[in-house]
Amino acid sequence: MLISLLVALLVVTDAYRVSHQRARIGCTLLHGAVDDSWPYGCKNTVKWLVSCIVGAAFAPGVSHGIGPMSELKDQSMVLQDVIFNVNDVDQEIKLFQETFQDTCVLLHSETNQKENYISSSIGFGPDTYKKVKSFIPGISSFTENGAHATITLHSPTGKSSNDADLKTGYEKGSGLQHVKIGTELLRLSKSLANGANIKYAYGWVDLDTVNEIPLQIVVGIARDPLMQATLMVSNLQQSKDFFIDKLGMKVLPFPLARTPGSEFEQPAPPGSVYVGYGVDTMGLLLVETKNGAPIQVGSRLEGFKIVVDDKIEKNLLPEATSLMFQDGKMKSISVNSPDGYKFVLQPYSDFEKTARTTSIRT
Repeated sequence: MLISLLVALLVVTDAYRVSHQRARIGCTLLHGAVDDSWPYGCKNTVKWLVSCIVGAAFAPGVSHGIGPMSELKDQSMVLQDVIFNVNDVDQEIKLFQETFQDTCVLLHSETNQKENYISSSIGFGPDTYKKVKSFIPGISSFTENGAHATITLHSPTGKSSNDADLKTGYEKGSGLQHVKIGTELLRLSKSLANGANIKYAYGWVDLDTVNEIPLQIVVGIARDPLMQATLMVSNLQQSKDFFIDKLGMKVLPFPLARTPGSEFEQPAPPGSVYVGYGVDTMGLLLVETKNGAPIQVGSRLEGFKIVVDDKIEKNLLPEATSLMFQDGKMKSISVNSPDGYKFVLQPYSDFEKTARTTSIRT
């Protein structure tokens, strides 16, 4: 009973706050200005309700940024996806699913007939930015709600029935060091059984999957286990300027799955910079190479995907998104970092067309 009352209070409080934000905007549109008196310059409840409607119509999403979830509040962009080229997508999915005891699963899959590959996305929860209906705040696990980052596996396909024709040699490269995963459930015996190469396993685990995807696994707690990706860069300041000025990221605290100083979690290297769009979404740790040595991105890593709010004014988005606006609409484009890392920028409306909107338990 007490839990139900607390949940109801949270919902009512959030709705009250959101309605007042929309009323403020509605009053501005209707009357040209607002004051700080209740309810924002409107003399009666009828005008306040009208202001709410006007504010909702002309400023949807004002309270939470991209999508309605509070985790994405004040974010107009999200680093959503790390994309890899692999030869055996089924074995890769099996490795993730069994290693993390069914907490990481296949979210959705599609075939690209034009470029002859299958695209399969895995994650630790739904990737939609909308609230999942079955999620109950304060009761359900975070894995039941949306806004989870993904790893997408591109696997070659074709008309030939000869498997050898579909096998392609991908270069691991020297750029991506690992994707960091913070998890409470881990079975390394299943990793080994599915072809993983464990390189380090004292405190935390460094391993390459069967398709040579580098992972760093920490036994700990994170809202989304897909925490961050570590990239080597040849010029730290130049890369930092690109991610902040061109892609609109900001410098953030390095995310941890355990308490600070724990010997069971590798700290960020001295001089490195962590950038991202928010503390509850995936980010990038930038580490400069010795003497500015050039980066070989390789072909194993296809790139990253950033989802961009297409309901926000153009002038509120960073420079790199300007090319997305074509014929009055936003379209997907790709840009490269100074070291050649590829970033696909996708409109939010397009992203939600394929996003998982149901619990991974169903």
